[in-house]
Order: sequence, then C-alpha cells, then structure tokens
Amino acid sequence: MGTFRDPAGSNKVGLLAEIPDLAAFEAFMKTDAAAAAVRQDGVRLETMLMLAES
Repeated sequence: MGTFRDPAGSNKVGLLAEIPDLAAFEAFMKTDAAAAAVRQDGVRLETMLMLAES
C-alpha cells in the first residue's frame, strides 16, 4: 500500500491498495467501524474516487 500527497500543498491525497475482494470492501465501508475511522481520519466520502486497474 502506498500513500501520496499533492505536491502543490492541497489537502488531496491518494492511496494505492490491493483489494482482493471488492464486494467485501464495499460492505465494510458501510459499517459503523468504517464510519468511525473515516470521521477520525477526516475523510470526506463525497470526494472519494475509486479507480480499478484494467
């Protein structure tokens, strides 16, 4: 996994992760535990963009 920060100094970050089971990840993201982690980390889900390797 890798984390990337915008060199221009904005609050934009990128995260590179291998997710072997996308359905399980999506299900986890709907849990209270994920919601708590998102709040703690200051993630704004409405700005999140997921891309898949093709």
